[in-house]
Amino acid sequence: MTRTTRRRRRQFGSIRKLRSGRHQARYRAPDGEMLTLGTYATRTEADEALALVQASMATGTWHDRSKGERPLGDYAEDLVDSRTDLAPGTRELYRRLLREWVDAPLTVRGGRGQVRVINLGARRIGDLTPPDIREWHGAVHAEALRRAEARHRRAHTSQKRINQAIRSWAAEQRIAVKATGRIPAAVREAWERSGGPATMAPPALPPNAGETETAHAYRFLRMVLAHATEDGLIPANPCKVKNAGQADERARSERVPATPSEIAVIAQHMPERYRAAVWVAAFSGLRAGELFALQRKHFNPHTGEIRVVRALERSGTGRRFGPGKSRAARRTVTIGEPALSHLIGHLQHFTQQTRTP
Repeated sequence: MTRTTRRRRRQFGSIRKLRSGRHQARYRAPDGEMLTLGTYATRTEADEALALVQASMATGTWHDRSKGERPLGDYAEDLVDSRTDLAPGTRELYRRLLREWVDAPLTVRGGRGQVRVINLGARRIGDLTPPDIREWHGAVHAEALRRAEARHRRAHTSQKRINQAIRSWAAEQRIAVKATGRIPAAVREAWERSGGPATMAPPALPPNAGETETAHAYRFLRMVLAHATEDGLIPANPCKVKNAGQADERARSERVPATPSEIAVIAQHMPERYRAAVWVAAFSGLRAGELFALQRKHFNPHTGEIRVVRALERSGTGRRFGPGKSRAARRTVTIGEPALSHLIGHLQHFTQQTRTP
């Protein structure tokens, strides 16, 4: 007697054999939509893949990978444009980071001299993995360091710095040279003969070179992918590089505040119009943008209170006044002597008299 074996009816998903010989696995999502899981060499592999999906649904960890098909660069650009809580300066910073680091080709150098180019912005959001982010982070750090080294060399070999060095040398030699304008050829030649160019060698590169830019880029990417997680495009944020967002803080040396006598020396070497700014900055903790956005009406000379309500910001078209980086930036600070006297003296000499608050 011959026994016939019947295939058991599948309880989850379906598998069909394609003309190519591969096996296509499909399943129904919780919302009722039929999704294709992929194609597999054997029916057993397709069956195992469906079993994993069924298990993830049972445990609540299932995620529709088709939702992550959008390129990262497109999603990030729309995110930056649509956020209404960003200050103009922050929005421009995000756009620059996206343009220069996320949606940009970066060189990856591997073992045995292998070199290839990656562009994270062109990748599907759903395809990004922690190893992809680590590779990108390493490429960003290498390129940021290279750019920092190039800027360092240019800054210490620029014509402006050379002219400053010549003027300092001429002052030591008691040679009269104008503070501005072209330096006489005879003075320049004498400086060169004295070995002046040898003193122009750039100092050592700062220990945190490239770290700040790398940390900025990583924090931006992490923010974008956090939003993608909230939007349901990916199940979890793949940015898992340990301490990558604080790398610039770890490398930054501790800052030692200047003493009153040092502040006095700094102020004395500034143009007269900006001497009060040195004292106010030292005694108030205001950022440079906040300091140079102050108006007479923001200062009460009787109490020493300064209301910080705006800031001078850089933009792609120049500088402009903005509301500050955040709500916490709008605050009131109080300064005491000697900064108070210097600021009052500045108002008397350089600003028009108006009614005080």
